[in-house]
Amino acid sequence: MIDPSGFFESSQYACQRCGTVNEFGSSAALFHADPTRRCSRCGYRFVAHTLRVMTKTLEMLTTSSEWVQRFNQEDWAWMKTQMAQLVPIEDD
Repeated sequence: MIDPSGFFESSQYACQRCGTVNEFGSSAALFHADPTRRCSRCGYRFVAHTLRVMTKTLEMLTTSSEWVQRFNQEDWAWMKTQMAQLVPIEDD
């Protein structure tokens, strides 16, 4: 079982839309964050967006050899660019 208290480096997470750092109080609270939680500044559902990105990343890693190769090469810039196209920031 994963220990949520050590999973994240801090209890803060930035909104993908506006960049505001949101405080969760503990890394365990961040681990169990409610997907409907909104950014304290812009109101974006940034936790739900992160979950969509994670789901799409796993999908791409299981269906695309190019994604696996880029992941193994730690080509994060390429993956981030691709992800921005595959899972755009949605309007709420």
